[in-house]
Amino acid sequence: MQKIYTSFVTLSILMFILIFSQVVALASSTASIKCYVTFEAQDTSAPTTTLTANPASPDGESGWFKTVPSITLTADEPAITYYSWISSAGPWTTYAASFNAPSGQNTLYYYSLDSASNVETIKNQLFRIDISAPTSSISSPIEGALLSGGSYTITGSASDSSSGMAKVEISINGGSWQLATGSSSWSLNWNLPSNGAYNIKSRATDNAGNIESPSPGINVTVVQDTTAPVTVLETDPASPGPGDWFRTIPLITLTANEPAITYYSWISSSGPWTTYSAPFSALIGRNTLYYYSIDTASNTEAVKNQPFRVKKR
Repeated sequence: MQKIYTSFVTLSILMFILIFSQVVALASSTASIKCYVTFEAQDTSAPTTTLTANPASPDGESGWFKTVPSITLTADEPAITYYSWISSAGPWTTYAASFNAPSGQNTLYYYSLDSASNVETIKNQLFRIDISAPTSSISSPIEGALLSGGSYTITGSASDSSSGMAKVEISINGGSWQLATGSSSWSLNWNLPSNGAYNIKSRATDNAGNIESPSPGINVTVVQDTTAPVTVLETDPASPGPGDWFRTIPLITLTANEPAITYYSWISSSGPWTTYSAPFSALIGRNTLYYYSIDTASNTEAVKNQPFRVKKR
């Protein structure tokens, strides 16, 4: 900043002597004379700069502007005003007309210098501007997925480039928006409805209050399985000998007609149960095998039983 110093001391003294000498000369020939001398006060006060913005205050959430504000700087006297978005030490731009604030979080530094070289103390104002909506996407389920069972966890991600993520919501078939757990990485437990086609949409909201316009979403089909599995028992050898006695210890295989977990017991129809994993041998003597299966939709087969008579040779 340059300071300009102007002094009128010498000129003022000369003018005063000239005027005073004229007064003395007149006084010698005039009975009475009045003399008025006016001195102009020196300006030692710094200017005051006022900052105004349009919109006048943040129009978003948490102190964020969702509309880029136009900034006006006005000094209260003739002055040159300077501003900087970098630091309180500049570099400085000479203010000429209203200007827009940049996106993101930035601090504006400004001051004015009047014609008497009085310098205002530097002021500052923080601006938070986010005019862009966040984005979200669904990771699971994928487009065209077939869903079954009691519930399904919908998962996805979201991001925002400025103010940060606030929340993610999910809508099923255009219904009300449901709040997901998490934001940048989110999930929602969906209690699966009856059979049919369903559309899943997500939308994100950032900390400034910008709301995403939802994409078309993904389409899935719910196929509810209400049929219990059927377990088939096979033996090797395939059938017993005379009197329904096996003369060779049979190897037993249990096979469900759909993805399922199969259980068996040699004790009773109420267990205790052993999880079937591979063919196993029947017990010696007279015994009854109890068995059943449960599918992935939790449909449970009624317990079946098969008597075995095994006599070892």
